[in-house]
Amino acid sequence: PWCGTAIRDLKKGRLIIGVIPALASGFIQEVITNFQVERPDITVSMHSRSSIKIHEQVAASQFELGITASPIEHSGVETEFLCRVEALCALPPSHRLANRLVIEPQDLEGEPFISLSSLDHSRQRIDHPFEEAGVRRDLRIDTPMAVSACAFVAKGAGVSIVDPSSALEFKNAPIVAKPFRPTVAFDIALRSPLNRRRSRLVRSFAAAIHDRIAAMPDLPLVALGERP
Repeated sequence: PWCGTAIRDLKKGRLIIGVIPALASGFIQEVITNFQVERPDITVSMHSRSSIKIHEQVAASQFELGITASPIEHSGVETEFLCRVEALCALPPSHRLANRLVIEPQDLEGEPFISLSSLDHSRQRIDHPFEEAGVRRDLRIDTPMAVSACAFVAKGAGVSIVDPSSALEFKNAPIVAKPFRPTVAFDIALRSPLNRRRSRLVRSFAAAIHDRIAAMPDLPLVALGERP
């Protein structure tokens, strides 16, 4: 049975969170693992969902906290901005563009391309610069997760545009990540049920997320901690 002291000291409890796939493969595991070092009896139930689905489940109080990467707003959700990050172009090390400082849409004309699923809200933002420039890529594969796109790039299947967190997961793999222009930016935000006060446990976990983002010097941040 729980005791008052354990609850007060955040030693026991359960968190149910939703995380977008881009942050569900490495980033959030590190946050959860570090969070539980001093809280071994805290249980965290993590669910990887699209931003839209996370909004719906946070609004329905099925998730106590959600991490999303889209500008979607929902009347039943409170938003706490974390940071804005820039997408990167992931290339095999032997690629003809691997030594370029910056990759532009025209550089990828006719290139075998690994896309995110058409159901992913980020896909539209990534496709837009190519459509604006009239650039046609060779769309070979689509996948629901950016980390999967990076894995395909590492195998030499093509190139991709991915979020920086996913690219950092593969920093020791055979891919190179280059800045992409025009900038494709993603707003990373915490979502919680509206008009429901966060518990101390949820507040502590949210603080751990902030700390982890601030401790990632390789993350190409446009802005951190306040909306640009």
